[in-house]
Amino acid sequence: LALAREILAVEPASNTTEPSTFPMNATSAAFNAYKLVRTAKTRAEALALLGAGLDKRDLYRPSLQAYEASLALVSSPAVQADYADLKARKGFRVVEHTVDADSSSPLICAQFSEELVKTGVDYAQFVTVDNAAPKAVEAKDKQICVEGLEHGQHYD
Repeated sequence: LALAREILAVEPASNTTEPSTFPMNATSAAFNAYKLVRTAKTRAEALALLGAGLDKRDLYRPSLQAYEASLALVSSPAVQADYADLKARKGFRVVEHTVDADSSSPLICAQFSEELVKTGVDYAQFVTVDNAAPKAVEAKDKQICVEGLEHGQHYD
């Protein structure tokens, strides 16, 4: 655990163009520590360090999962704060929206930070237009589009 903690504390030189290997080494050390330790407290600490290392490697989904696993073992305000910060910064969220008003039927789309589930989810149940079900909802890749709108209208 100490090795992972110390590696994560190292800030690479800002004048280098090479990617730092420190986060990769930190995640390896945290994972190895997790495999070796036996108490819930030390396992939770190893998972929290793994989450921090994965965050530094821009592997946000696995990082969130490591933090969640840590918190499932031991409730820690510090880990909860790190988890909440990462989730606010990089969790599943709307990153952009577009409006296609040039077609005969206007289209509003929301783009998300991650791929949507391709099968088995009816996204229409999560969308309302003026507190009513929309006429048509299409989900594809990272976006959900609402169809059947009218020109010149404002929608909530």
